[in-house]
Parts: sequence; C-alpha cells; structure tokens
Amino acid sequence: MFKLNYRNNGGTESVVITHTVGNGGLAAVRWYELRRVAAVWTVFQQGTITGADGNSRWMGGISMDGCGNIALMYDKSGTTSFPSVVYTGRNASDPLNTMTLPEATIINGAAAHTNSRWGDYNSTVQDYTSVGNPNNGSFWTTSQYANQQTRIANFTLTGGCAAAPNITAGAATLTAEGCVANNGVIDPGETVTVSFCGLNLAPLTWALPHGHLPWEQRLFHPVRILMRLWPLLYQQVG
Repeated sequence: MFKLNYRNNGGTESVVITHTVGNGGLAAVRWYELRRVAAVWTVFQQGTITGADGNSRWMGGISMDGCGNIALMYDKSGTTSFPSVVYTGRNASDPLNTMTLPEATIINGAAAHTNSRWGDYNSTVQDYTSVGNPNNGSFWTTSQYANQQTRIANFTLTGGCAAAPNITAGAATLTAEGCVANNGVIDPGETVTVSFCGLNLAPLTWALPHGHLPWEQRLFHPVRILMRLWPLLYQQVG
C-alpha cells in the first residue's frame, strides 16, 4: 500500500491515498482524497481504476500539486501483456470522483515477471523543481516493471493550473444561481457567498442574502465586510 500524501493548498488540507482492490479475478487501483474541515477528516472524493482491457492494475502511487491536480501512477499487466508502468490523473476543476485524463504509458514491459515477489513500494511526488512554476501538474514517479526492473520518470498532466478568479469592484458575473437560473441578476431569495483568503488567515466566508436586504444595506455590504476583516488583517501585519 502506498503511503498517503498530505497537501495544504492555501488553507485547504487534503490527503490523497491509493491501494489495490479486487476486480472480479483481476486487480484494480482504488484512490481517495480526504479533506479536513473543522478538525474532522472526511472523504471528499474517491474512485476505482479498472479498465475494460482484461488487465490487472495495482501498486499505485498518488500525489497532488499546489493547484489541486492529482496524478495517479500504477502497474498494469495481463495474460497478453508484460508488466508495464502507466499513469492517469485529474485536474482540480474536473467532476469529482473521476480520473478524467486518458491512461498514458510511462514504459512498456518487454519480459514476464518470474520472481515470486513484486516490488513493495511505488511512489509519485510533485515536481518541486519545475522551472518557474512548481504547481504546473509536473510529477516524478518510480516503479518496478517487467522482470524486476525499476523505472524513474517525470510526466506532466495536461491542463495545468486554472487561472485564479479576478474580483473587480463594481462588477460581478453570476455563473450559477438558485432561484432564477443564469439571468445575471441576484434575485430575491438568492444568496451570494463571498470568501476571503490571505496572509496566514484561515478562509473567511460569509453568505450575503442580497435579495432580502433593502438597497441601502446592499450598498454598504462591502464596508461592513471590511470592518469585520480589518481587526484580523491588522493582527497579521501589525
């Protein structure tokens, strides 16, 4: 079983885990992302890599970069294929519980495994030396393949990091709403959620029931938010 990987991405604490499970006479790779909320760890997403090619998949290694992209490497073999090393992955913006990137090959084995024991530990880690951007989906991995051979490889997931949202005073874009779908207006009964992350602060979130407030309260919402934030910001920089 691969040792878990811990990641703290700007206050979001995650642990990614993988292990081998049974799959109808074959082996499959199970993976999880756990997140910590208010000191409690829960499963945020999970999935199983099986494939419909009759091959077993086992001995995974999993890691997450600074943007929340996840890379998953594992071994693959079957009755008509030699032990090989492959990988898949997902971008942070992809639907939960899925490895959306196509399975890609690191090295195809060219010999059968004749030893009674397979290598105990595969590993995948983020590439912290990536020039200019250590969070661009680049990873290092190592694994046994073929007949007791070891491969060390570097690969990069497609997609990289999504651009950070740009917040501009006096303008807003609504991408999803609850009462009237995508009409570009904050209607009565709809809620706007504003989150702030900065310095060493934990994420700060307020739900603003915009549609239930008179116009003068809507106008001064930014002022009241700043007043609530100011003591915390002063504590961090003062």
